[in-house]
Amino acid sequence: MNAIVNLFSTMGSELSTAPSLPRDWSQVTGSSDIDLHLVLSGYKYWLVRVQIAIASSLEKLEPFILL
Repeated sequence: MNAIVNLFSTMGSELSTAPSLPRDWSQVTGSSDIDLHLVLSGYKYWLVRVQIAIASSLEKLEPFILL
C-alpha cells in the first residue's frame, strides 16, 4: 500500500514542476524556430523526467503486483 502512495506522490510532485504553457502561442510561433524548439525541448526533458519517476515507482511496486 505504501508503494502505491509513493507512486502517486511522485507523480504529483513531478506534475507540479511542469513548465508553464505560453498563454498566446502566436508569441512562440510568430518568433523564430529556435524559440519554438527551446519551448518544445523543455517539455520533452520534463516528460522524460516524469517517465523515469513513474518507472522507478513501478519497479518498487513490482513485488506487490506479482502476488
